[in-house]
Amino acid sequence: MAPVRRRLTSAYYPRMGRHLASLTLLTIPLGGCSLLYDPDRLAAAADAAPPPLDVRPCELMVSDISPLMLYEGTGVGGSRPAVVVITGENLVNSNTRVFIKEAGAADPTPLISIDNEKLEVGDHAQQLVAQVTVPVDTVTLKAGVTLPLDVTVTQDCAEGPVTQTLSAKMALKGLDELAPVVTTATNLPVTGTQEYSQIDVGAMVTLTSPTTPTVPTVPLVLRSRSSVKIVNAIKLDASGRTGGPAGGTGGTGGSGLGGVGTPGTGPSPGQPSGGPGGFDNTDPGLNTLNNPNRSSGGAGGDGSTLGTGGAGGGGGGSIEISAGGDLQVGAISAKGAAGTAGNGGAGAGGGGSGGVILLRAGGTLMAGDLDVKGGGTGVRGRARYDAGGNAMVTPGELGTDHLRGPMFSSLPMTVRTPKPAFMVLGKPLTSFKYFVFKPDGSVSSLTQVLFGADGTAKVTLSEELKPGASQICLVTESGGATSQTSNCADIAYLY
Repeated sequence: MAPVRRRLTSAYYPRMGRHLASLTLLTIPLGGCSLLYDPDRLAAAADAAPPPLDVRPCELMVSDISPLMLYEGTGVGGSRPAVVVITGENLVNSNTRVFIKEAGAADPTPLISIDNEKLEVGDHAQQLVAQVTVPVDTVTLKAGVTLPLDVTVTQDCAEGPVTQTLSAKMALKGLDELAPVVTTATNLPVTGTQEYSQIDVGAMVTLTSPTTPTVPTVPLVLRSRSSVKIVNAIKLDASGRTGGPAGGTGGTGGSGLGGVGTPGTGPSPGQPSGGPGGFDNTDPGLNTLNNPNRSSGGAGGDGSTLGTGGAGGGGGGSIEISAGGDLQVGAISAKGAAGTAGNGGAGAGGGGSGGVILLRAGGTLMAGDLDVKGGGTGVRGRARYDAGGNAMVTPGELGTDHLRGPMFSSLPMTVRTPKPAFMVLGKPLTSFKYFVFKPDGSVSSLTQVLFGADGTAKVTLSEELKPGASQICLVTESGGATSQTSNCADIAYLY
């Protein structure tokens, strides 16, 4: 039985923010992030801090807000709250409160939580930053529904409380929850990229690769704005000539004397006769899960006078599992298949290469063995894990060779210096790069940093932040600003 992706049913009111989570992809005091770049999360640009103002608290005005969208699951399960920046005039810290509700609703939305004790107001009275949590709602928020929100700011002044509201400038998007509805093991669907507010299948689900002809030609990508819990094994191995999701296919054997086997498929396919599937080395940092980071099938063996060559083995599958917060998964197997022997003296088929595994957690990470062995003569695939907190990955098959990618260990929500410092965790004595998406949408240059022997790096931004909300992104040494697997998190610079 397939698990139910619970959809929240009635209209919302009466919950990601990443790059992690805004992720989006990434978070928590020890990391947590949006994981993926989200342009809607950036506020309007401010070129320079203005001179001190003649602040008049009773003349409060609010004019803009960032991000434009909140996502269900943001700020829970170890993930980082959304950094909400409100701009205006005459903003002061005087019993100041922010309330968010469904546009037009009479009462504030109870499932959008704002820590009003952590509100910060800029010295020039033009910006206010709030930390917003959007819990997982399994009852009332329907997946896929986008609800407009009213955001109200209230503060005290000499004449009493004053209030201003931004109507329907921000919205809330509901997401699916992935959870089992039975107490026995079942299979998860393998259908490409899926995003959830939460993934919690406990020990009830085993994910296996489907059989021909339903094998996807794209990697399996499971992303959660909050946490992920999949305890049982995940199996994306090749089966015979058939690769796992996005894996290459093995070639067919040649028939008879002079019958040449066909090559495998994939970025580095095995070539006749019976060549093994290889693995492209142009992107060792797994900045993409597609070309060139895909497995390849082995070639078929040549035929002989008395027989037919063996078939090449398929390549292992590709999978990404990302959590804005904490991530727990069991063992993951994405092995290539061995080629088969020929008959009558014909040549054997080559083995398929191993697949690709990418795990990303803004918080803590716990994983079983990540197995990307090639089948027979096929070469090994690639595995990478990123974590903002403690990471426990079973050594298993060459486990110490897995790449630990860069992830924020501590990134403040709000800073008052244009060149803040923060900590990043990764693989000792390797390099990573960071860059910044600025409030005006432009991108800073990439700066390379070396991890120390303990796998930590302290970063002080080389370029100044602009006032407002920016996104700082981390990529591996071979990555760039267009990397599909950058880990990003929001930060607000108040002036």
